[in-house]
Amino acid sequence: MTTLLEARGLRAFYAQAEVLHGIDFTIEQGGITTILGANGAGKTTTLRAVCGMIRVAGEVTFDGRPIAGKATEEIVRLGIAHVPDGRGTFTGLSVEENLRLGAYVRGDKAEVARDFDYIYERFPRLKVVFVEPGLGWVPWWAYIADDLTQRQGYDFPAITELPSHYLRQNVFLTFIDEPHAVRHAHECLGIENIMWSSDYPHPVSSWPHSHELVDKMFEGVDPHERELVVSGNAARVWNL
Repeated sequence: MTTLLEARGLRAFYAQAEVLHGIDFTIEQGGITTILGANGAGKTTTLRAVCGMIRVAGEVTFDGRPIAGKATEEIVRLGIAHVPDGRGTFTGLSVEENLRLGAYVRGDKAEVARDFDYIYERFPRLKVVFVEPGLGWVPWWAYIADDLTQRQGYDFPAITELPSHYLRQNVFLTFIDEPHAVRHAHECLGIENIMWSSDYPHPVSSWPHSHELVDKMFEGVDPHERELVVSGNAARVWNL
């Protein structure tokens, strides 16, 4: 196999202290290489050294190009990612936003979209919440997305089901005042995928008439479905 990443005599430093003392390793394209060692042996430091996160000496080449001494952002643009085990995510962002941040430097937007299709295929429990977009547009969008596959011949190689399947499996939406919300849910979205919101304190909010609005929208609706849309779905989605 072709060598993709190679280190020769790699040394690394924290301030003036040398913590890696001339290590060598080779990673083959398409292969998996594991670094084993006790706590403090230098496993994480090796990853940081490769990614340019600390001061280094020695040689590191990626796909035949020297990368030792380059800025971390330059190394990332080449396709090297450091994924720490310590849950080093941006907690103020959603899972999808964290993933999109990881793809920020990629210029192949179509491939990024395919990768997200693959993610939703592989992780069916991943939740994406659209807050305040309403519901009326969604059945049209789902129809068009499915039509691209069924009639127009578009290929989405990363997924095995129709796009609308992943809409119902992974996507949740909020709305304020839509008289056909439950009908849309039954026809396309799923009654467990929609969540009523008052949007308080914004001007469009239903407050202070939220109770009257909800009673009017859900007149004649099964009480269990009303409970799901008004509170139960949100409690489940956000683990409240």
